[in-house]
Amino acid sequence: MSRIAASAEIADTVKIGCDVEIGENVVIHDYAVIKDNVSIGDNVEIFSFAVIGRLPKSAGVTARKLSSDFEPVVIGSGSVISPGAVIYAGVTIGCNCLIGDHASIREGAVIGDRCLISRNVTFNYNVTVGEGTKILDNTHITGNCKIGRNVFISAGVVSVNDNNIGRAGYTEGEITGPTVCDNVSVGAACILMPSVVLGENSIISAGSVVKKNVKPFSVVAGNPAKFITKIPDYLITE
Repeated sequence: MSRIAASAEIADTVKIGCDVEIGENVVIHDYAVIKDNVSIGDNVEIFSFAVIGRLPKSAGVTARKLSSDFEPVVIGSGSVISPGAVIYAGVTIGCNCLIGDHASIREGAVIGDRCLISRNVTFNYNVTVGEGTKILDNTHITGNCKIGRNVFISAGVVSVNDNNIGRAGYTEGEITGPTVCDNVSVGAACILMPSVVLGENSIISAGSVVKKNVKPFSVVAGNPAKFITKIPDYLITE
């Protein structure tokens, strides 16, 4: 049974499933779809054609087996889901987050408070993002990727999680995306290879291809990315 606050403003064309909770002062615009088992906090705004709680489907072509059992989708208070965004089942989005136009966030993702996930950003499965992080347009965050607090990832960044390029199938625990530690900045059009660790406060220059771990407080650049210099004290974020 769904529970919808009396103060919520929901367009007539919105589709709402079962076991949905909608908080105070929520606004949901035309043709949005709210699937089953979704919890929407107070003061959230969901724009037209967004889909919340989509179940993943493999159509028999994916090596990774999909679960059929998901936790509720949770959208924290004060967040905004922009037009055409798709939020899959089992996703948690913190408070005061902005999810941009046509972003896609796959199942199992956990996004902290005050995050920006910009236009056309794609998250694969089981991604975690710490509070205060910003990820800009047309970036792809691969499955099993961990991103820390106050990270800045610029536009057009690509991360990957499989050195075998899909040829060896999917083995849980072996397909691992990058780990991006707190306060890291990643420039535009970088490529982050599987399992690399970008150390705290490091800077990855635009266009770099990161194949090895990056030490904390380092600036790297190039293909492959190489150490350039240490970060000056005045650029270090606490």
